[in-house]
Amino acid sequence: MTRRVLSSIDRLRADVKARIDAWLRVKQLTQLDILAVVNAELAGRGAPTISRSGLSRYAQRLGKAGEKIRETNAVARAWVGELGAEPESRTGELLVQTIRTLAFDLGATLAEADTPASAPVITALARSVRDLEIAAKVSAEREIAIRKETAKRAAEVVKGAGRKAGLSAEAIATIQRDILGLAAA
Repeated sequence: MTRRVLSSIDRLRADVKARIDAWLRVKQLTQLDILAVVNAELAGRGAPTISRSGLSRYAQRLGKAGEKIRETNAVARAWVGELGAEPESRTGELLVQTIRTLAFDLGATLAEADTPASAPVITALARSVRDLEIAAKVSAEREIAIRKETAKRAAEVVKGAGRKAGLSAEAIATIQRDILGLAAA
């Protein structure tokens, strides 16, 4: 994979670049206004100025990154309401799906690149997906085991509570089977 050459904006001092980023984010100045202010400052210091097309390309790149962040935040907000009673397992599932999506996006990007992906990159991507699938399987198995153990404990509690309440052995057994059946489902 080839490395992207730093743009004229990326080569600026951090404080100047941070101001450009802020101006582009809040959209209080036009790109031409930003260009005039920054180039006047750069010319005053004897530094190379930036071109209009360079600023435009940078603004587009920054806009795309901002859009991805907004999309990610929207998805996260949407899922917050879905996590409900079992946030740990659902968060884990969401994380697994997110990583799968990222791996797919990376694979698609590599497939579209002008230069082929190197063997180490492909190997790392394949290992990541494999490890992710193994972790998802282990997590699912652990969740099933926890549910079964919880159901067994609940069945024992029902047995004790049922006896104290005067339920017949048959009624207690029926309730226990129902509880254990839920765990198997």
